[in-house]
Amino acid sequence: MYFFNYILKFKLWILNFKNFTRASETLHGVSFNFNAFYTEHNYIDHNWLEWFIGFTEGDGAILTSKKGNISFVITQNESKILYQIKEKLGFGNITFDSKANTYRYKVLNKPTLFKLALLFNGNLLLSHRINQLEEWIKILNLKFNIIIFNNKNINISFNDAWLSGFTDAEGCFNVNIYSEPRYKLGFKPKIRFLIDQNDQLILSIINNLFNTGYVSKRSGNLTTFRYTADGYTRLGPILSYFELFPLKTIKHEAFIKWSEIHSLILSKNHLNIEGLTKIKILAKLVNDKTNI
Repeated sequence: MYFFNYILKFKLWILNFKNFTRASETLHGVSFNFNAFYTEHNYIDHNWLEWFIGFTEGDGAILTSKKGNISFVITQNESKILYQIKEKLGFGNITFDSKANTYRYKVLNKPTLFKLALLFNGNLLLSHRINQLEEWIKILNLKFNIIIFNNKNINISFNDAWLSGFTDAEGCFNVNIYSEPRYKLGFKPKIRFLIDQNDQLILSIINNLFNTGYVSKRSGNLTTFRYTADGYTRLGPILSYFELFPLKTIKHEAFIKWSEIHSLILSKNHLNIEGLTKIKILAKLVNDKTNI
């Protein structure tokens, strides 16, 4: 026991010595590296940064204009999450587009974009995002000339929060109740976890991570693919992951209701009138966006 405690203290000492960066990632078992970012910015918990990168890859825009102007934008109907991002990072501005009825988090000045470039460099998964970042770095290096572009895709896992952020941007928890004469009460609930993307590869990676579900082309859509996970007994890995890395948008409330429905179904409560009534009520609330 003494030896174990000594090893644990030694690991914690390394964690502090490295400013909670590379050693943290090694112990955490992920491929993210925030060393460069921490040299220019105060420490932010690595789980939050992983979530933010996943959210950015889903909903963010790493923009370069034809004139060589660069900017970072996240567009959302939900304003709360953008204000949380602004508070956590300590920079950026939020505007409201009354025509589109959406909010935008914007970063426009180069010194701050430089920090974001350091954060994203080597920590992105989607190839088109990496290509966008390369254009940023070319322009930033005209002024700073110190960023060595890293074009490697990171490896996501169950040990990091990237997928939580990506799901907050692109995922959906879905409940449908179908008419089914074979059931005693005449109805059958079906719950699904869905992600739609033009990038089929990332959906295949997510499919392999969860080891459940399937990837298919959206009906009537030439460019969009869908990852679908369903089956009452096959959703365990998804439930476990989002309990470990909670969602941060209104989808967190949807997940809580969705997981409650899952528990009711596993307990066969959908086969009695009280349970089915409760499931119907929860199903209407799963994607309720009135609190956005």
